[in-house]
Amino acid sequence: MSDIKLFPQLTTNRLTLRQINKNDAASIYDLRNDPYVNQHILVPENRKNETGISFINNRLEDFQSNKGLYWAICLKPDSKLIGNICLWNFSEDFKKAELGYSLLKPYSGKGLMTEALAAVLDYTFSNTNFEIIEAYTRFQNTSSTNLLTKFGFNIDENQKDAVDENNLIFVKHKPT
Repeated sequence: MSDIKLFPQLTTNRLTLRQINKNDAASIYDLRNDPYVNQHILVPENRKNETGISFINNRLEDFQSNKGLYWAICLKPDSKLIGNICLWNFSEDFKKAELGYSLLKPYSGKGLMTEALAAVLDYTFSNTNFEIIEAYTRFQNTSSTNLLTKFGFNIDENQKDAVDENNLIFVKHKPT
């Protein structure tokens, strides 16, 4: 990843995946504080007072320092953030990254995250050195586990999440 200088904007039939910006502050705050979005996430105490601007500034800094890619998911042709998808928690050798995603409830169940994830995986395995993508999701989150399984992620039985015992860890290797 260390050679990415311009943030990669991705498109699908219905979506634009773009870098978040300060205009997304209210939508980011809503997304990160939505009970529907957070029902399967262990929300850290320090996140509860986080503003949208502080979160955005941290994610922009992550990109600048080669620590993460955080896309806003937007319905074409609108630029309003309806969800996010990210790669973060990179290994030191940039061979492994963690995947995260969320979508506001009115947009769930419409195949939008399927489109977004397909675009991110295609970009990642075609344009970066990442060979392994991990995703942590609660075992009760059937929407997420079904999505990951659809894209060839498998449960890693040898790993346990030290932070949340209810999480399963899914892994996908770069296709050969």
